[in-house]
Amino acid sequence: MIEKKRECKRDSEEYKDLKTTVRKMSRQYRNAHLTAVCEDMEDHQRRNRTKDMFETVNRLTKQACPSVKAVKSDSGETLSRQRY
Repeated sequence: MIEKKRECKRDSEEYKDLKTTVRKMSRQYRNAHLTAVCEDMEDHQRRNRTKDMFETVNRLTKQACPSVKAVKSDSGETLSRQRY
């Protein structure tokens, strides 16, 4: 569906229909995923596995920290633009 949407022209009716369909499907998949995660957390709570439960909570609530990687040249020097 997503591939079809990418191939269509943005002004067409087909694009609009595919856009609504893709959004609807992504919402359904997201809700199904969150439901499965919540069931998993409830299972951990029932079995008294608090460590696993809180790891799941932290994975859902914490924001991802992107890592910064430096680009190195063939000679091993770090390439960057320095502004003073």
